[in-house]
Amino acid sequence: MTQWFAQGLIRAIISAGGGTGTHISTQIMRTLPMGGWSEADREGGPLYDPQSARVFLERLERDLDPRIEVRKVEYHINEQDFAREAARLMDQMLRET
Repeated sequence: MTQWFAQGLIRAIISAGGGTGTHISTQIMRTLPMGGWSEADREGGPLYDPQSARVFLERLERDLDPRIEVRKVEYHINEQDFAREAARLMDQMLRET
């Protein structure tokens, strides 16, 4: 994963989730697909680089507003199991409000 791509993705995720200094009036959760973020970074894909992915996720967690809950899910973002888990977590959040 190239450094400029990772930095841009971190900025986009943080700003979409109400980055540090932004008022958060509702529960926000980021679900991180530990198996990869795109077809290109799947094992065997042209951007597959587990070391870069690990550094990216560490930096994202470090820079994300601490009021935002982070859930790591051991699936690739394009797997049905990831979609099911994301839907389950969203349903749980909605029931808690």
